[in-house]
Amino acid sequence: MRFFIAAGVSGFLAVFFGAFGSHILKASLGEKFFSVFQTANQYHFWHTLALLAVLLLRVYKPQKLFTASAISFLVGLILFSASLYLYAVTQQRAFALLAPFGGASFMLGWLFLTLGSIRAFGGVHTSGSV
Repeated sequence: MRFFIAAGVSGFLAVFFGAFGSHILKASLGEKFFSVFQTANQYHFWHTLALLAVLLLRVYKPQKLFTASAISFLVGLILFSASLYLYAVTQQRAFALLAPFGGASFMLGWLFLTLGSIRAFGGVHTSGSV
């Protein structure tokens, strides 16, 4: 249940930050930092949807790898998106240094999702069915 609440809050924040960035910050950030802000927001949206998808899979097919995927996506949202939001707004380079760790966490989330799916659904089949 906590993961679903986190996904809901993350989705809300993705929309809020997207609107805030476009309507309030765009004029004051400059092109470079607005681009950073947009990148953070884009990854925020996509990985919130990925988090929701893996949580739904986890309900349908309980799997520790799906839990690891959800945790990785959440960590990635904080280390990647949040750090880039902060970097864009404060222009403090220290925040940008966290982003690669968030990117690695996103990659782990996708890897855990893949491995969990293979385990939950019986491996890779080449018979033409999906």
